[in-house]
Amino acid sequence: MLLVTPLMLTAGFGASFTGTVVLIAGLVTTGDGPPTCDGKVMRPGDQCVITVNEQRSSAGYEEMTRRNESTQRDSLIIGGSCLGGGVVLLLGGWGLMRRMSADH
Repeated sequence: MLLVTPLMLTAGFGASFTGTVVLIAGLVTTGDGPPTCDGKVMRPGDQCVITVNEQRSSAGYEEMTRRNESTQRDSLIIGGSCLGGGVVLLLGGWGLMRRMSADH
C-alpha cells in the first residue's frame, strides 16, 4: 500500500488536471457558425475533400456541421469522464493515506 497511495494521488492529479483542461476547451469551443474546409467557410452544397491515412473521402456541408457539433460533445464527455476518474483516484489515494496514518 505504501507504493499504491502516491501512484493513485499522482494519477488522480494528472487525470483531474487533464479532464479540467479538456472540459474547459469543450465549453469554450462552440459548434456554432458555418463549418470550414481548409480554413475556408463552407456554404450549403459545398463538398470538402478529406484525406486520412492516404484515403480520400468527401464530406458535404451538412456532414461537416455534424462533425463540428460532435467534436464539442466529445470534448465534454471525455473531459467530464477524465475529471470524474481523477477525483475518484484522488479520494481513494487520500483514503488510503488516512488509513495508513491511522494504523501507525
